[in-house]
Formats: sequence, structure tokens, C-alpha cells
Amino acid sequence: MVLDLDRMTVKSTPGSHCQVTYKEKDYWVKELTMLLEHENYELDGNYFVFDEEEYRKLYDEVVWLPELYEYKEDGKKRIWKYSHIEGIVKYKTFDYYEILKYFGKYFLGEIVPYILKRNKKDNRHFFHLDPGFGNFAMTDTGFCLLEPNNWQWVNEDKFNRIIRYACHKIIK
Repeated sequence: MVLDLDRMTVKSTPGSHCQVTYKEKDYWVKELTMLLEHENYELDGNYFVFDEEEYRKLYDEVVWLPELYEYKEDGKKRIWKYSHIEGIVKYKTFDYYEILKYFGKYFLGEIVPYILKRNKKDNRHFFHLDPGFGNFAMTDTGFCLLEPNNWQWVNEDKFNRIIRYACHKIIK
């Protein structure tokens, strides 16, 4: 494998997790390694339980998720291989009001209501833990896409905190 450093991103939060994303052939690979040894009650807790079957069901229902090709766990490392998305809009050129408009329209106006109407499991929603602009993309056809990692079952309180957190990230 040869890494294209122009397309590789690395995010590491000291003591929490290490994350690497890169393109390989015609798909993306995300590797996430959890490092915490104790409970963390923040939005990006030290545990992660990905429900591959539920993600695949949701993918069949909506147009705003990339296709998941493969998911595997290797110790503390989780690895997702998912489809490359064509036509992603480069929102960094948008002004503040355009960002708010699209965030409101696609995330708050389409994704959140859809998830609220969807069936719950043990009174929990299947939802994305970090819907920030690094994980949220728009295409030239108007659809919003969220990476396959960070989707898991969350209770009502965490669901509401994620919505407030996402709004705060945009409005600050």
C-alpha cells in the first residue's frame, strides 16, 4: 500500500484515540484505535460498539451514507473500508450563513428527523456521534453524507447532547 499524503488525514486526541483515514484504490479506509483505559463520559467516550448490521440496514434506507465494504476489529483497533463519494462540495469556500443554511437543511432538517422516526432499539437511537464538518459532507446533488465510523446506539440524553454539540460547533 502506498499512502497519498495529499489525501491522508490524521487526528489524534492525546490519551483518547488515534485515527487515520486514507484512500486505497477506489475506496476509503479509516482506522481507529481506542487508547483510554477508564470510563469517559464525554461525547467521544473510550468505548465504541459499532453495529455493522444496523449500519447496512440504514444504508439501504437512505441516500446520505457511504456504502460500507468491510468492517473488522483487531484488538483495540477498528477498521472500516467504505465507498469513495464523488462530487463532494468544498464548503471551506462558503461563508458563515451558507454553512448554517446547509447544516440546518441537511443535518437538522433531514437526518435528525429521519432518525427520530426510525425504530429504536432498547429505547436508543442509531446515530452518528460526531456530525461535525469533518464527518459531514455535501455533494453537488445536495445530499449530506456522514462517515460510517462513529455510528452507534445512543440513549435519548446522548442523542440530545450530540445535537446541541453539533449546533454549538457551527454557531461558535
